[in-house]
Amino acid sequence: MSLNSNVREIFTDEDRMRDVVKGYLLRESQLNMATAIADTIEDGQYLVCEAQMGTGKTFAYLLPAILSGKKTIVSTGTKNLQEQLYFNDLPTV
Repeated sequence: MSLNSNVREIFTDEDRMRDVVKGYLLRESQLNMATAIADTIEDGQYLVCEAQMGTGKTFAYLLPAILSGKKTIVSTGTKNLQEQLYFNDLPTV
């Protein structure tokens, strides 16, 4: 199964996501971002992606990165976001 298919399957299984993320609702923009990232990882290409607040960007990039099994660098703009990633989002994903 492709990385894109795995990512799509996880994000669209709302019951599975609610088990991990309280109140999870499928967001089409999050799914689109995550599958674009998965395709980019699989193709070995580059992607510049921007999304508005509330998209669910963190899970959209962390899930395909982790599922790929490849080394990933995540750069944040603030210490607060870095701590959120390290202490909350990474353990959840």
